[in-house]
Amino acid sequence: MRWSFPLVKFGLIGIAGFVSFSSILEAAGSEATHKQARSIAPTVDGRPVKLETFCVGPDNNLWMACAGSANYPGAIMIYTGEGVLVKSIPLSFLPQAINFSPEGSLFVAGSGKIARLSEEGKVEIEIDAPNIGDKEELVRSMKEQAETRRKQMEAAMASQTKKLEEQIEKLQEAPEGETETAKARRERRLKLLKVTIEQFKENAEQSEASMVVDDSILSRLASSTGITATDDDVFVACPKTQGYGYGIWRMSHDLKEPKLVVSDVSGCCGQLDIQTDGEHLIIAENTKFEVGYYDRDGKRLHGWGKRVGKDEDGWGSCCNPMNVRCCANGEVLTAESSIGNIKRYSPTGEYLGLVGKAKVAGGCKHVAIGFDSDRNWHYMMNEDRSHVAVLVPMDQAPAETEDERIAREAMASMGKFLFGTWEIQSSKSETKLMEGMESMSEFILNGFGHMEFSPDGHLVKGAKRAATKGAKESESAASKSLFGALLSAVTGSSEQAEQMLIGGQAKWQAIQAKGGKFDIVTVDDNVPGFGASVEFTGNDEAKFSFFYGDPSAPSYGTFIYKRTSLEACGKDCTSSCEKK
Repeated sequence: MRWSFPLVKFGLIGIAGFVSFSSILEAAGSEATHKQARSIAPTVDGRPVKLETFCVGPDNNLWMACAGSANYPGAIMIYTGEGVLVKSIPLSFLPQAINFSPEGSLFVAGSGKIARLSEEGKVEIEIDAPNIGDKEELVRSMKEQAETRRKQMEAAMASQTKKLEEQIEKLQEAPEGETETAKARRERRLKLLKVTIEQFKENAEQSEASMVVDDSILSRLASSTGITATDDDVFVACPKTQGYGYGIWRMSHDLKEPKLVVSDVSGCCGQLDIQTDGEHLIIAENTKFEVGYYDRDGKRLHGWGKRVGKDEDGWGSCCNPMNVRCCANGEVLTAESSIGNIKRYSPTGEYLGLVGKAKVAGGCKHVAIGFDSDRNWHYMMNEDRSHVAVLVPMDQAPAETEDERIAREAMASMGKFLFGTWEIQSSKSETKLMEGMESMSEFILNGFGHMEFSPDGHLVKGAKRAATKGAKESESAASKSLFGALLSAVTGSSEQAEQMLIGGQAKWQAIQAKGGKFDIVTVDDNVPGFGASVEFTGNDEAKFSFFYGDPSAPSYGTFIYKRTSLEACGKDCTSSCEKK
């Protein structure tokens, strides 16, 4: 069985002395009203298709925007909340944003197109996205800008190189009476200057390559991150064609009279969701940790929200809320990427409570949400697994889901073998590392070299304990310099990467026991991090194979660990460990 990431499955452990992860959250004051009961994944002929986003339609069905097949680029696939396919509507483009107007028209945007569909799913109007306009003219303009930047960079590089060459020329002449010490110093300086010139050349080549206007750049510009409609207007969010950030365009329901009303708004990792309450344009300003309210002309009226590190009345992780949804009763729902929380707020920002936690992927990713008011069901998208999680009221939810059962049984069969303190023994991976991840061995040594697993789910982790006085200082410096870029590339967030490395309120959770291995995931301040498949080899030794995503994802290396103490267990589990 394939598992998603992050996997919040500490659930109902069922072993004396264990505390479930859900109960830890409740103790912190975050009592949810709903629980994920199942998920719905779109398929064609039994094969999964990529889910781009979704919305709940007037019929309370899930209208899923999906990638298409060889016959058509995209499709809208309509599913009931129980997961039954109702209908599939082929499209001439890849849909990336979808929403209904109050009277029932469906608006879809993506791949440089915007379309209006009838309630029956018939395409009535299809136009080019307003941020692109004439594609040939856009490409020409972008190439001109790239050429201007290239010439400016070339001139600056030539000026710097000339200065370096003049210094080299002077240093190549040995002064009369030069001592051996001075000669060595001069030669070191010469070598450094020559290396600097070579680095300039390499940087210039890389910069020049980044200025090429290729299909990937055009694909980014053609994408749409959100679309929404009032009785009179349609708003669509698109990337800016110059610089970074996004612009929000307004047009009529017949997709005419496009006007750029918000010219510059930031969004984390390519995510910027927009909605409307019928009167205001509402933006999930994820980089500000706010929900922003704008009028139809793009004037910001007010905003509310705050950043917090726990499940309270604000949002955590790197950049949130990632997605929002307006309800008919005036409430606003927010979704947190990495964490998976759905929360309720009044229109003025008063916190009304935690709906529930969906199992979503780590990192700054699209987590579209929806609400079925008739059944009081909530939905959240998991981008990595291309499915929609279904959260139902607690009295409708199973006491134990299939995921929780598997996690509980895994903990019961193998959890006791993990309790205690483990120290890494191998400085290099026992298996070949993924291409471009040569620094992962150092990351594991400094981030997971020492781990203390407690039966209540708490985790202490960090560098392998050293006898040197400056061990902690060294660990902190390494986490902020050597591994920052590596973790940022893996997680999509430098802030989340640092949090995962230095820890915080760290925990660990069981995933499954399969093939003689015990799969776990680590959690820092409620944000899932790296996981590991643990194979116990006897004599208090084990192999930890680290992954990010789920156990079926490519491994970031396998390392040998030895249990050095049972101290983290407490007296209740010592006998169990000794009987191993």
